[in-house]
Amino acid sequence: MRWLVEVSSLEKTDLQKFCVEAESWQRALQAARAQRGEEGPMSGFSIELLEEGYRAVDPIARIRFVVKRAPHDMPVTTVAIDSRLGVAPGAPSSISVPPVVITNDPTSTGQVQKISVTPAPAPAPAGSPSKMPSQPPARTSVTLAANTVAIAEAKAEAREQEAVGGRAAPPAVGSAIPGLPAVKLLTSREQNPTDASPLSYREYAFAVPAGTTEESAVEVLRAQLRIVDAHLAGLKVGKLVNLAVFDVEFTGKPPRPPIATLTWKDWKGEPVLGYPARGTGSSAPLRPPSKIPPSLAAPATTPSGNPTPAAVANAVIPPAPAVPNIGASNPAPNAAATAAPAPVVVPAPEPIASVTEPMLPPSSASGAASVSSSTSSAATKSANGPSAPAPAATDAEPRRSPSQPPAGAVKTPSGRLVRGRVSGDELITALFESMHDLHFLRDALDGGQFCLALATEVLPARAALIHFFDIEKREWVVACARGKDTRGLLALRTADADEILRDAARKRRAVVVANASTAAGERYRQIGGSHSLIVAPIMQAGRALGALEIINPLDGLPFTEDEAYAMTYIAEQYAEYLGSRGIVLDRDRIHSSATAGA
Repeated sequence: MRWLVEVSSLEKTDLQKFCVEAESWQRALQAARAQRGEEGPMSGFSIELLEEGYRAVDPIARIRFVVKRAPHDMPVTTVAIDSRLGVAPGAPSSISVPPVVITNDPTSTGQVQKISVTPAPAPAPAGSPSKMPSQPPARTSVTLAANTVAIAEAKAEAREQEAVGGRAAPPAVGSAIPGLPAVKLLTSREQNPTDASPLSYREYAFAVPAGTTEESAVEVLRAQLRIVDAHLAGLKVGKLVNLAVFDVEFTGKPPRPPIATLTWKDWKGEPVLGYPARGTGSSAPLRPPSKIPPSLAAPATTPSGNPTPAAVANAVIPPAPAVPNIGASNPAPNAAATAAPAPVVVPAPEPIASVTEPMLPPSSASGAASVSSSTSSAATKSANGPSAPAPAATDAEPRRSPSQPPAGAVKTPSGRLVRGRVSGDELITALFESMHDLHFLRDALDGGQFCLALATEVLPARAALIHFFDIEKREWVVACARGKDTRGLLALRTADADEILRDAARKRRAVVVANASTAAGERYRQIGGSHSLIVAPIMQAGRALGALEIINPLDGLPFTEDEAYAMTYIAEQYAEYLGSRGIVLDRDRIHSSATAGA
């Protein structure tokens, strides 16, 4: 797709325009900067989401970039590079859009000048430089662009070869595989181990031609996994890879679930496949189910002990290591209690143990349960001995008894049963398996609600807030809120002198206040006071974009430092997400987003 990038100085009225071909607006911005001769990182840029497009500001060079979609028939800009003047205006032709020159570009580097090629002097006598024939400069510009891309690719290849100790680097992720459908890399996310997150995480989404079958999509995923694994060779155990294949190209939020997904944890062996497109509108296409319903864990059999073909076909055997239970509200046991009236339950019969069906996505789990139940009922009705189901129903009754507390529940000092916290390695794994969904959401507010939902799933709390920092007014603004009676906190502004928020931003890591009974603030007063809290700053390039705040754990126990590390990880991933989307401070948008998500 094509993007229009407008470049201007903050102090001047000059304007430079580039039309570039890129997969995303971030790559379009990088392409425009490359044409201007800029190669530095964008880590210090401030990003703002506009009604149509994005605005990025380089605070050091004092340059503003506005990126928006361009018409598909708009000519792509080509520029000639002069070794003395930096970026020169492109020659007017039918295939180029001439940019306006910014002569004294403070961000230009000498590396691009080394690869510059001066146009042949032959056409120069025909007129002034601004009236040169369009065709020769166009050929020169194309050559320069090709040289620039070739050198960039050579540098990347050299870095990869150096990283693997001089061996030939594996093909790039998203490379076409002979004999398989054409594939295009849509999005990617890579996370290397840190103190807070000891896993090596890779996430890639691919597009294949419309009409690609599930079988072909799975082969594409397996082939791409081999490439990813080759890139991760030499790293220690702790690799988590999530891949997805769509049959449509998109930017931002996917229009529909992927055809197939693949999740691989090197410490668990074989990858797990999912087929979200079989369901009905899954909102989290890459997220595996947080818990396998008990009704699917023990398939029904006939009284003779030999399972019917239908029962074998519909049996779902969960992986040996249990999937971390992120959603601790335990809706699955209740559903299991009503799914089948009285099936005969036996612990994993031998003929079924060899069945290796893929783990179903959340959207299709209920459907699979109903199919399994109907199969179980049919098997029971066809049984010769009418008394066979009775013992099984008696055995299953204790697990379905409502008098027993749900799994993972803990008792508070007041005697209430609440969801328990996720802790230890399970906490980090649960976050890694879920945070990749963040990058499929639309904007900062949707992303903030997702982060709060995830945080309160693993650490159930009275309230959870996302603050954005308004740098102009020097105030913290509540943009997202989760918890009972927290709607009134939306758009609440707090001075930047707030002690807890300020300390977290200065330390650049999560702060735990085990005893927060003396904490003062309007947000605490509105929820009835504070007892214990965690504040994790949302930082980008050393600048505070906001903060994630979790207030009053439901079990009454104080928060811990390990849980603070987990909130730091969520805040880091959210900061990366905001880097490409910007923050939202508008009061109306904050309230309308909360209403839409209610």
